[in-house]
Amino acid sequence: MNFLVSLLFFGSSALAFEKGDLWVNAKDGKYTKLMQTTYDHWLTSAQKIKNPLGNELLLSVVPTEGNKTYIGIIGQMTIQSSLQEVLQVLRKVDEYQKIYVDLEKVTLTNTAGADQCIDWNFKGPMGTHTQYQTVQRIDSLNKKAALIYQLKKSAEVLENDGFILLEETALGVHFFSVDFLNAKWGFFGKMFKNQIWNTTCENTVKALTAIKKLAEDKNPKKIKSEIGKDFDCGKIKNRKEQKSFENLVVEILD
Repeated sequence: MNFLVSLLFFGSSALAFEKGDLWVNAKDGKYTKLMQTTYDHWLTSAQKIKNPLGNELLLSVVPTEGNKTYIGIIGQMTIQSSLQEVLQVLRKVDEYQKIYVDLEKVTLTNTAGADQCIDWNFKGPMGTHTQYQTVQRIDSLNKKAALIYQLKKSAEVLENDGFILLEETALGVHFFSVDFLNAKWGFFGKMFKNQIWNTTCENTVKALTAIKKLAEDKNPKKIKSEIGKDFDCGKIKNRKEQKSFENLVVEILD
């Protein structure tokens, strides 16, 4: 049993995620502690995330037993750019509308060191809006960097947390993202489970493709990526065949 596996199964970590003042009252989700333990170990160890194949966008979904609308999506790709260029894209909160579909307004409300509080307002069908606040941090160490985030407050969203892991290599920046969302779906959650998943999948493809293109466009010598253009979300509809995050997490690192 390697060090990462022992951390995950025994819950002991000397590398605890130290939360500053902006993280006070952040709402833990089902997977928060597991992600933070993984994040801490990866950022401060010599282990690397698994190498994605070629210029593909790889997606996996994470089912939550007993909750068919608890959304978990893992994304993996390589960005043909430098680590600093990718970080520039992730740090520009006021330009997140270029990345996230249906994001009507985004506001950076507070900062403290590397921590940021962000207000999000997404437009939905029939004039609906979803508003919530998250806190996030961007860390960098040598050729590694990461963005980790967590829900702070919302009337509609129950849980939202995840991270983006970045590693600079000779082949480009390896990108690994994990995102979890649980919300008060109400009637729509009962009647349109597949539509919620399919829409989330499609929006994830668009967001990851946008991050890749924005980072690569900063270096005109690079070829613009077309990943995600014809991605078939139908290939991952059957969530029962996917691995749980508790098992999949040990496959993140080489």
